[in-house]
Amino acid sequence: MTDRQTEVNPQLENGFIRIATGKEENDILMALIKADLNSTEYQIVLLVIRKTWGYGKKEDWISITQFMKYTGKGRTTIIESLNKLVRKSVLVRKSGRGIRSLYQLNKDFNTWNKLVRKTGLVRKTDKSSTENRTQLVRKSVLRTTKDNITKENNTKDNIYNEKNDVIQHFNQVMGKHFKTLPEANLQYWRSIYSIEEIKRAIDFIPTHDFWRDKMDLTILFRRKNPKGEPVDYIGQLLNTKKPTQQAQEGSSAFMERIDKWKILQVKKPI
Repeated sequence: MTDRQTEVNPQLENGFIRIATGKEENDILMALIKADLNSTEYQIVLLVIRKTWGYGKKEDWISITQFMKYTGKGRTTIIESLNKLVRKSVLVRKSGRGIRSLYQLNKDFNTWNKLVRKTGLVRKTDKSSTENRTQLVRKSVLRTTKDNITKENNTKDNIYNEKNDVIQHFNQVMGKHFKTLPEANLQYWRSIYSIEEIKRAIDFIPTHDFWRDKMDLTILFRRKNPKGEPVDYIGQLLNTKKPTQQAQEGSSAFMERIDKWKILQVKKPI
């Protein structure tokens, strides 16, 4: 008797996912079809939908390991694809990018930053021809649409001001005298984190057991470690538990105990 493969027969009564469709301006599936994502990005988006809407949730904690397990892709590929989806505003990520992060699909697909093919005419001279004739050829040009982009318009002035703001804040918190930072890397991380989030990450450095004596602006904005592996030190710092708050809470509890002890001493019979 030969083993027979179990027949797959999905039925609605065994579970289903509610996804808004209908008219095109309300159709999530049609928006995804038009999004022109690569295969890994589509896998990631579908997994996020399955982990969130599939369980009646708006967002869910999903680790890099889970993305790797269900897509069959490597860690570097997953991290790079997640970053692209966040930059395109297709996915919303919260709590930085530590071991786990909260992910959800951005339902407002009009704000997705799509790549659109624009066809133009380019003049090309064929020098190999004996007549040296000029012909028109079509060339596809990839351009990023600027319609409905919700991110700040990073003009040169904005970038310059943000860079100086970060340098000044770092020097103030760390007691250093840095005058510059890797601007290209700042722009990359700026597409993922706000300036306030970056400054908040800097605030955690002096209380971090490992980074307080090692961190500088070059390391903070690195995209890969010396081994060539993708890193996110900003997200790592943002995921650090706030020790100042712990100290304050501990101090308050200690003072309460002292007050109680004083009261007991006063009431103690002579």
